[in-house]
Amino acid sequence: MRNETGIMRKKFSSLQKEIDDQKEEIRKYQAEISKLNGVIRNLQKDIVGLKKEMQERDETIQDKVYSVLQCFMQYFLVRGACQFMGFQTPQAPTAGSQDMGVHPLHCERK
Repeated sequence: MRNETGIMRKKFSSLQKEIDDQKEEIRKYQAEISKLNGVIRNLQKDIVGLKKEMQERDETIQDKVYSVLQCFMQYFLVRGACQFMGFQTPQAPTAGSQDMGVHPLHCERK
């Protein structure tokens, strides 16, 4: 009986140590989960910020495309009007020029 009691105490203390080790491991995993959740939140904030920046850049590109199209439409309208009225047609604006707009007064008599 004493031998059995000693064996049972040994098993109990061994199992209790195993339980304590597993509890410590669970605490470590919970800490790791909290850390990873923080990383996830930060990355989600980064994604939101980057999406906003992409949207702003897309809007800027659209504005610039619209401006270029307006410039060339104005150029071709002026060119057509100058040709119709017998004036020399203006030169097409270049991409590097400061003022890409063409004014009808830039037409010169042939």
